[in-house]
Parts: sequence; structure tokens; C-alpha cells
Amino acid sequence: MDFLRYLFIILTLGLFSACVSKPPIIDTKIIGTWEGEDHREQLGRFIFNLDGTADVFLDDESFQKRIGSKGRLGFFIDQTKTPTTLDVIIITAHGDRLALFKAIVEFVSDQQIKIKMNRDGSRPKAFLRGDDKSAMVLRKQP
Repeated sequence: MDFLRYLFIILTLGLFSACVSKPPIIDTKIIGTWEGEDHREQLGRFIFNLDGTADVFLDDESFQKRIGSKGRLGFFIDQTKTPTTLDVIIITAHGDRLALFKAIVEFVSDQQIKIKMNRDGSRPKAFLRGDDKSAMVLRKQP
């Protein structure tokens, strides 16, 4: 299963994940729209907003639209950890925070990031050489 399809499955199953209790950490380097293709040329788009909300698209299908009024997507990033961690969450209508996926991020430049997550839902430990199929390079959009 390719990276983006797996990501979409994880996001869908995340509605039933355990609650996340810590507040988001916002780093302005991540704010914006990031796009890239996985190794099978499927388009992925991540939108990270300054207010801590987010959206994730597989091709042109929005996960936020899919969950509708049940909640909204959020994120938190922690650059104090090595590698940098990124968690995408659902914030329910009641304010609960449900973990969707745990990833690591590498800032290649101000305009390019690499993101990786494990298929089993655990957070990856590091980016390894030759793991192009499990990592995705995203470019910041204007």
C-alpha cells in the first residue's frame, strides 16, 4: 500500500484513537500549504494554519470535509525533539483531542520538508537512506 493511501486510512481510523492531552506547539516554519507526490505519483497536500488547525488531502479529497461537523483537524509540531515530531489530531466538537498519526519531519529548506510515518502507527525513529517509499517530500506552495 502506498504512502498516501496508508495515510488516508490512518486518518480515517484515527477517529477512534486515544485522546491526546497536551496542547499543540505551533512553529511558524510549518505554516502554509505543502504538496508533493508519493512514489506512485499520488498527490498529497497538507495545510497547516497558524491557529493550529490543519487539513490533509489525498489527491483532491479533503479529510476535513470527510469528518464534517464531527470535529476539525489540528496538529502540533515539536522541534525540540530530534528528529522533529509532527502529530495530526482530530479536535472533536466537545474539545477532545484524538490522535490520528504520529510522524517525523525534516526541514530540508524553507520551501521543502520530508515527512515519514510508520505503517503500524508508531512514530518513526529516524529518516534512513533508501526509505523513499515510506517518506514523502513536500514543497511549500505560494
